[in-house]
Amino acid sequence: MKKFIPTFIALVLAILPSAASAQDFSAVGTAIDLANQEKAAAQSAIAAEKARFSTSTGTASSSSRDLMLRLAIERKLGHALPAPRMDIAAGFENAVASLENIASRLSSRLSDMQAAGIDTASSSALFTTVQADVGAASSDVTALEELLAATTSVATKNASFDAIRAASTAAKTALETAQKDIIAVIMALKQASGMTTDSATSTDQSASSSSM
Repeated sequence: MKKFIPTFIALVLAILPSAASAQDFSAVGTAIDLANQEKAAAQSAIAAEKARFSTSTGTASSSSRDLMLRLAIERKLGHALPAPRMDIAAGFENAVASLENIASRLSSRLSDMQAAGIDTASSSALFTTVQADVGAASSDVTALEELLAATTSVATKNASFDAIRAASTAAKTALETAQKDIIAVIMALKQASGMTTDSATSTDQSASSSSM
């Protein structure tokens, strides 16, 4: 080890330019300082970008869900829809998806209450109606989407609009029926668990309004 140190120093001295001056070393120091400043600026920029991404995550997630919904509609129909018609289809599909999500949660709640020994006979009967309602609403929305996807000539344009309007009304009615019956199930479940009707009504109306 003692022999290595002088050898290493000699090697370094051999590599260094013979005319190296204090000015040269000063320039090296300045370059290092500038590099450190650039590194700090880059780190600040990265931190700022991370903060921006964090605040926009909610919006990005919502946009991603909307994109996936529209892609699902395209796969179902076999082709894309013009933007105005796609907006109509996406609105109805989103309503159906919300009701399906609520129905799934109600199913889990029924299972939990049954496992706890709570009488859910009335709620279960109402929930069977809800399942049929949601299925009917989904079918009506699909029928509407197929009309939206159909190409029409100028001669049949008015008839096509009338058919779309009728299908849209039918889908909306089916969704409202499903929503009403979902509220009835929620109220029945809360009554079965001992919650008062008044509190159930106020809670369920606010919850169901978010599904449309």
